[in-house]
Formats: sequence, structure tokens, C-alpha cells
Amino acid sequence: MTFLEAEDDDQNDDETSFEEERDNFSDDDLGAIKRPRRTEVSGYLTMELEMANQLIVPYKESMVFEVDDYHLLITLPLDFINKRFREWWGLLDPCLRIRLTFNLAKYRLGDVPEATASMPYTKRNIAMGAIETFIKDDLTKYWSVRSEDEQIGDDSFFAAFIDRLVARMKELGNYCVQCTIQHLGAHPLLSVCDHPLCYFQRDRLRQTFEYSMGPRLWADSAQLLNFLFSQANGCHRRALICKPDPLDDMNLKEEFRDYGEISAALLGYCTRCVFSTWANYEKFRDDPLTKKNADLLYWLSDRFPVICRLPPRFRVTSMSTIHQYVLPPVPSEKESRFQANLAVVNGNKFYAFHGSPVENWYKILCEGLIVCSGTNLQLVGAALGSGIYLGKEPHTSEGYARGHIGGYYQTNDLAGRCQNDEHYSRNNHIRGGTYCLALVEVANDPSKYQDHQWCYVVQDPDILQIRVLFIYESCSATSALPIDNFLANHPDMLKVQEAMNFFIHGDFHERLAAVYDSELDEKALDEENLPSHRLQY
Repeated sequence: MTFLEAEDDDQNDDETSFEEERDNFSDDDLGAIKRPRRTEVSGYLTMELEMANQLIVPYKESMVFEVDDYHLLITLPLDFINKRFREWWGLLDPCLRIRLTFNLAKYRLGDVPEATASMPYTKRNIAMGAIETFIKDDLTKYWSVRSEDEQIGDDSFFAAFIDRLVARMKELGNYCVQCTIQHLGAHPLLSVCDHPLCYFQRDRLRQTFEYSMGPRLWADSAQLLNFLFSQANGCHRRALICKPDPLDDMNLKEEFRDYGEISAALLGYCTRCVFSTWANYEKFRDDPLTKKNADLLYWLSDRFPVICRLPPRFRVTSMSTIHQYVLPPVPSEKESRFQANLAVVNGNKFYAFHGSPVENWYKILCEGLIVCSGTNLQLVGAALGSGIYLGKEPHTSEGYARGHIGGYYQTNDLAGRCQNDEHYSRNNHIRGGTYCLALVEVANDPSKYQDHQWCYVVQDPDILQIRVLFIYESCSATSALPIDNFLANHPDMLKVQEAMNFFIHGDFHERLAAVYDSELDEKALDEENLPSHRLQY
């Protein structure tokens, strides 16, 4: 942190008058003369105080020593922030420069400094706005309560200011840019403030596109999630399983009167086309004929967990489906409870399968697995007691997922024939109906589950987290995959772990190049009947 003198040319001309005025004060009246020195601040940067031959005069009503306004330029290296975090926020510079302007003579009792933050290579964005907001709020709060004997540049004030700034920048994504309150969401760096006037709510989707999941990846996930929601919305058990419910939202209530209008808002367009670029979404949102549809899609996008379609390299081929989605262990209340239970058993865990009718997965993905035994959510008998039933191999869970009357499932072709042949091919991969299986991570605490011959019955939902969702056509069959394939060091399990790590720590701007493998990916594209010259995801 470097404190620089003002670059005004006339400042040097005043040095003689400064010395003359100095003779009018006693030694007790004069503040300390600062000399060049270096001070370590929080281990993050070096603070250079260069105030030699400059006078800091105590404020007295009878004699105020007038000095021109000064500019303090603070240079803060940003290497203490995670690289991915900087990329997500678009902070391209190695340093943050903060310029403070105030009057030296009235340092103690003067107005709060005017503060600006700048990065030459970083475009103005919500991150820079958040930084400036914090700086101004912090100075407003602490400037007037400084100690009376503090001199400019004292570690006691400016070092503490830098400490607070560093702490806030480390968790920049956890606070609202406008409201300076903590967000209320489960998504990493994507949480949305609940303040009704906060523009970050509206800006979140664009940030999702540009800095996190990317448009193509998000478009595919959005298409799946909206399909799952449509199944819950159209089910005769809607009142129980369509949770969270758009009809409970105060804003959406003004646009949708009943579930029929919500169903209509999901038809007549291709979700992949809408979400393929931010410009497409804005056009869709700004069109009066489709604004309601866009508002519903936006609302849904904020309720689902982070879910990413697996690129070919990461897919578990033994599961006999190319439609696989990973739910990485991102920060959330549910994930925190699971990790706490996992820590109790020293990281000891295992994997099992869970199957449920397709209309249930909207609620499951939004709220997690819960114990339904003995409630109005229970669909089948609990022969082995109350709890969440997990199959030791996929065929066991498949029976729970398929247990419906033939023809019940709706087609996934909600848009008719999309003009984009690639989208149309993907939209129709479950034309004959679908069912879902989940690979579930289980914290191995025997006191919270029962081990039976063919399944586990879990009493505590907090020892469970869904990690991968497998989507099947109803006419297809799962492979006879034993649960041993998902032991910790098995290649299939290593693939799942690699995928989770990639979608947490990977460079999303370069993810296509990072995961592309010509042999694996070209073959997978051939299986999907898609153009092989275009890499998907």
C-alpha cells in the first residue's frame, strides 16, 4: 500500500510557507513527521508510508493549518483471491487501486474521504461496484471513530481498513451488491439477494451464463430441469410434489392464475434455443408475448441446484445411458450438514442408488431426499421399516422408478419440431417416456441406517447427498451393474469424482478444450446421432 503525495505542481511552491507557519506552533502542537518505512499488513501486502517532511497539525479552532487536498493511492495485490474466483467476477488485473481524497489539515475532523476503485484492464461490472460500495460504507462507519491521536498512515486505521477489505473481497460473491446483506441461496457465487429492489436478482442469470456454467451447458441442464418441473406441475399429486411452487410466489401470482397457465408457459418454444445465449434470453424476456414464459424460466433457474450435464469423457459408460448429470458438492445448507456427518465418520462413505417416479424429481432435486414413510408422500409400502430406501444395485432402484401405468409419462418434445436439428434430436431422446436413477453418496454411520440384503434403509436424510442423475428412456433397461463398481478406487467411481472436481474447480472458459478427447467424444456424439464435427459441452 503506497501513500503518494498529490501531484499538483503548486504543492512544492507552498513548502516555504509551510516552514514559516511551522514556526508559529510549538512542538506539542505539531503532529509527528512521517518518514519512509515499510510495514507488513496481514501477510498479504507491504504498506509503504512515504510522508517525509509533511506536517500533520492537530486541529484547533484558533489555528487551522491549511494544506491542499491530498490523494492517497493504495495498491492492493489480488493474489490472495482464488484464480477461479477472480475469473468468475471478471477481475483481470493483478492489483486493485484505491484512491482516497481528503484534506490533511482536517484529517481528524474533516469529511469522509472521497473514494474510487479502479482496475485498468477490468471492465466496470458488479464486482467493482461491490468493492466501491464496501469501501465507502467502511470509511463512513469507521472514519469518525478513529482515535484522536492517530496520524495519517497509522497502521491502527489504514491497516485495519485493508484487513476488512481483504476479508470482504474473499467472499465477494456472498453479499448483495446493492443491499450489503448476505445472500440467501445455495449456489456458490450465484446466490440471490431476497431484497425486492436488488438488481442482482435480475443480473444473476447473465452472470451464470458468462462466468459459471456457460450458455451451452446451462441450456442443456435447463431443458432437463424444466422438463422435470413440467412432470410435477401436471401430476395429480401436484399439491404435494410441486415444491417450491411458482403459484406461491407473490410476483408470479400476478402472471399465472393456476397450474394450467403455468403448463402453457412451458410450451411452444425450445428451452435450449432460449438459453443458448444471453442475447436470446433477453429477446425472449423483452417480447411482450413471451415475457411471462421468461419470468417463469428465470424463477425456476434460481430454485434448482447446480446440475451439469457430463461431457463424454466423464460419463460412466457401464450405466448404459449417455444422459448423465452431476450435482457437484457446492456450498449449501444441505451440503454443510452432509459434510458434518461425513466428518464424524472420518470421511468413511459408500454409494448406493435411489429410484423414484419422474414427477418426484423436481421436489427431490430442489429439497433433497426426505423420509416419506408414514406421510402423504409415501407411494409404496415400507416393508423394512421407515426410511429412505437405497438399492445396492441399479436394478433394485429401477423398479421404484418405473412403477407407473404404461403411457403415463409425457413426451419431452415440448416445443414441437425445433428448427435447430441438433436441439430437436436432443429434445426427443426421451420421446417414449423416461425414468430417473440417482447415485447417492452416503456417510457411513451405521447408527443412522439399516443394512439389508438388497437395500439400505436410511433414517437420517442428512447422511445422504445425490451426486449423479442418470436419465433413461422407458423402453431401455439399465445394465446389471453391481454396487462394487462404485467403491472408492473403482474406475467408474474415479470418473464420478473427477467430474465433480472439474465442475467445482475447472476453468469454465476453457472447459471444452480441457475435456475434449477425440476418440471418446466423437464416439459419444455418434451414439447421440449428432454432427461429429461439433463438440457438445
